[in-house]
This record gives sequence, C-alpha cells and structure tokens, in this order.
Amino acid sequence: MPRKLNSLCKACCLLSPDQARSLHSPESDQPCWDDRRCHDRRSYYRQRHDENRGHRLKRQEDLLKVPEIEIDVPVTFSAVLTLYSKSESRKGAGLVESRWRTAHAIAAQLWRDREVIAKIPTVHTLHLSRRQWDGLLVQILQKFSEFAGEPVQGFNTIREWPLENCPLKPCPLVEPDI
Repeated sequence: MPRKLNSLCKACCLLSPDQARSLHSPESDQPCWDDRRCHDRRSYYRQRHDENRGHRLKRQEDLLKVPEIEIDVPVTFSAVLTLYSKSESRKGAGLVESRWRTAHAIAAQLWRDREVIAKIPTVHTLHLSRRQWDGLLVQILQKFSEFAGEPVQGFNTIREWPLENCPLKPCPLVEPDI
C-alpha cells in the first residue's frame, strides 16, 4: 500500500520556492525545509495528478488491447421494407401480408452489407386490394433480385412508421382538404 501524502508538503507545493523556504526554514514554526529533498518532492506533488492520469490511461489502453481477427464474410443482400401505417398498435405483429389493411404507404431499400444499393421510392398503398398488395411486394422483391443478380427471398427487416411521417406530399390522410 502506498505511503500517505504529507499534507504539509501538499500545501507547500502550491507556494513559490522562496515562500516555501521562508515559511519552512529552520527559524520558522515548522522547520521542515531540506534543500536536498524538497525541490523534488514539491515537483512530485505538483505533477502527481498528471502522472497518475497518464499511468491510468496506459493501463486502460493495455487492458483494451484485444487482438482483432478478420474473417471473410460473404457478400449478403437484405431487403428492408418501410411501412407508413394508420395504426401503430400493430407494430411488430404478424407477417407483412397481414399488414396490408393498415398500410398507408410503403418504401423499400436493398442493402449490400452496410450500404444501400437500390431503393424503391415511397408509394401510397391505401387504394390497393389484398391481391394488388401481394403483387406489389413480389414485384419489389423481383426487381431487387434482378438488380442484385441473385435471388432476394424476402424482407429481412420491416420498419413501421406512424402515418404522420408519410413523406409523400400532398397526402390525403395527413393533410386533409379543408
């Protein structure tokens, strides 16, 4: 366990060298000044915070140095479907096909690893029947498959947004005629 700090030396390090000598000289009330030790000790007390911080940072860096191993990840494509729905109560419920009644608009993106490589702009779907809805989803996946050069089986992620976030302007449900 380290030795405790001397509170007198700690207070002394904040003074100028001349003030410290006169305050702690052999003629004073606290005659502790020693020319051989006090200069180094005062320097240590003044700089110990920075030195200790440096030691702590170095120790943390050493602990965090974990070797990284690179692996070859096959290129993958993923389709993301964005739904703008009338009701958020269905969020996360059921398959895409069961959401056709509440979907107001949809958009889609095709991702390769971490970048978007193709997208279908937002289109209103409030007028589509169930059969048209299913056909639109199949058509989106076919277009993505053609673009990617390999089959895109389904939507990997489905994001639902409230109706108020519909980016299409004018939107009959968000901005009703007055």
